[in-house]
Amino acid sequence: MSRLNGFISYGGADKNYALRLKSLLNDYCGIITNIAPDDVIGGTISVDEIFNYITNCDIFIPLISRRLKKSSFANQEIGVAYALGKKFIPVKLASVDPFGLIYKYQGIPLLSRTPTRYHVDSDNLWEISVTIGNICLTYKSSTSIYQKSHESIIYAFCNSSSFDCSNMIIKKLLTLHDLSENDLNLIRGAIQSNPQIDRGEFCAFELPNLKEFLKNRYGMHIA
Repeated sequence: MSRLNGFISYGGADKNYALRLKSLLNDYCGIITNIAPDDVIGGTISVDEIFNYITNCDIFIPLISRRLKKSSFANQEIGVAYALGKKFIPVKLASVDPFGLIYKYQGIPLLSRTPTRYHVDSDNLWEISVTIGNICLTYKSSTSIYQKSHESIIYAFCNSSSFDCSNMIIKKLLTLHDLSENDLNLIRGAIQSNPQIDRGEFCAFELPNLKEFLKNRYGMHIA
């Protein structure tokens, strides 16, 4: 399974946002995401390691803030990604717009939220992760970024760790109309074995919609 790769660039004290977004992208979208320096082998800052991460990433996610703007290292990461023609999806942490080489991109804004029973965070970072995944699925089906996004969503569904994740992922699955036989087998297996999708008496509330979709479009009947 070839999953989508991302790289998050951030400045100084924004590291907490980077770590949270990395986790959310994996949980909700199945996207493998690297950040520096935590993901550098051995815990040391290696220019070669970071360059390899950026070279191999499909999407580059700069966390736009004054701290990023002041970080010479982060700005070099942006410059490398730009020179390599990477797909940029900026996230705005404050009232600072994308700047320099990426000034033309519109950032996804981080917003304050009132914690709820289902989402205890005080911001919309989890929604941002879902938006990033949705953006990657808007590419033509023949492109590498779409194909990897497709496989990443299947992976996320199979490895869902909560009903909340399952519900969000199912909404994405319902937009896919090119599921392969292997995809269908993986989905069936996940429904039958992952208790965070279906545990008998309780299940993700979007699961009936998924079963109906699979039945109507692919003739797959799942009890």
